[in-house]
Amino acid sequence: MAVGLAGCAAGWLVVGRPEAAWDDLFLALVCGVVVTSEAAHGARALSGRPWVGWATALVSGAAAATWLLPDPLPFT
Repeated sequence: MAVGLAGCAAGWLVVGRPEAAWDDLFLALVCGVVVTSEAAHGARALSGRPWVGWATALVSGAAAATWLLPDPLPFT
């Protein structure tokens, strides 16, 4: 969970530190960390390698930070 939370913070910095109300921040952190934890557990179980779980947690956490953006990213 700590890696997912670090990924959320890194993603928030990468997308330009958007302003967020408390309810938006709560959604991104709690739901992002829960989804990140489940994705990391599944990736680790399916691959059999522990580093895959850590990498999935970091990338999923960073992706969860995009939920704070008011508009979609320009390249999507």
